[in-house]
Amino acid sequence: MSMTDSRQDPADGEVREQETSERVLEIIDALKMIVYKYISRGLFEKDKIIFKMIISFKIMLSAEMIKSGDISLFLKAGDLFDKKTDKIKPPDMEEKAWKNILALSEHRFGSDTSSSPKFFQLPDKFTGETAKEWMAV
Repeated sequence: MSMTDSRQDPADGEVREQETSERVLEIIDALKMIVYKYISRGLFEKDKIIFKMIISFKIMLSAEMIKSGDISLFLKAGDLFDKKTDKIKPPDMEEKAWKNILALSEHRFGSDTSSSPKFFQLPDKFTGETAKEWMAV
């Protein structure tokens, strides 16, 4: 080993501290994987997908890739939508599906601060002539 190796040169405390913090992070990651595998092994097949979804959401929240409002939209969508709208629901579409579309059209994902939500035109795709095309499919 070289003389600059942090294990050989205890006088260099900063390098040793950095190595220790990296090692702690590696241990934490390893423990997370062990716990994940252990829990997955004990679940029924139908519950494994839900468990994976919950873990994925938690990881994405911790990494600030998504916001809690995004998860609420995914899980609850139209059930939370109570606003009145001037958009007319297509006649053969269920009320719950229409509320889901309206909720998605008004939601701003993550830290999106643009002037309008990403799916703001989605309800228009289900009305008028476009609705007839949808129903033909």
